[in-house]
Amino acid sequence: MNQFQQALEWYQKALDINPQDINTLYGKGENLRLMNEFQQAFEWYQRYWISAHRTLIHQEEKVIQLYFKGHCLYQMCNYQQALEWYQKVLDINPQDINALYRKGECLRLMNQFQQAFEWYQKVLDIDPQNIDSLRGQGHCLREMNQFQQALEWYQKALDINPQDVNTLYGKAQCLILFGQYENAQQLLVDSNLQLPNNELIEQLSSISTQ
Repeated sequence: MNQFQQALEWYQKALDINPQDINTLYGKGENLRLMNEFQQAFEWYQRYWISAHRTLIHQEEKVIQLYFKGHCLYQMCNYQQALEWYQKVLDINPQDINALYRKGECLRLMNQFQQAFEWYQKVLDIDPQNIDSLRGQGHCLREMNQFQQALEWYQKALDINPQDVNTLYGKAQCLILFGQYENAQQLLVDSNLQLPNNELIEQLSSISTQ
């Protein structure tokens, strides 16, 4: 029996004594989320939320719970519902970077690229060095066929972390779509030297040489 399963049993024993204990309800949901049991985690976060409404609760704890409820929905690809819970976080703290970024991610994955770009920008207004949002803007511009601008945003991310594999992959993919096959291949060769045997890089390298 692994530690997560053992933890679940102890959470349940605590709930047998006090079924409304918010810390235990939240802990059980968190434990299930870490086990990738997202549907069950969502249900326990819901129980926590109902109980928390009956209890005075610290604002920061409420934000964390709301965020992870949204994240469970995100992991289940329920992006529209996830957006609603991320917005609940932002209703409490409009500058919560995690929620701002995840809203951008949801919108991008829903193919709402212009809106996603704007939410990534909200993150960058707070943290100009946020590599995930810089990369996200590159992805959005690439999907909108604005390849030259996309390359600029990918490069901004790589200026911060030259070994970020997702950004390297995105930039190389953009170069291929832009018709710059030699530049894409050289980038992938350099990337492979930095990150040997990386599946994403190897996959795109095979495409760029076809």
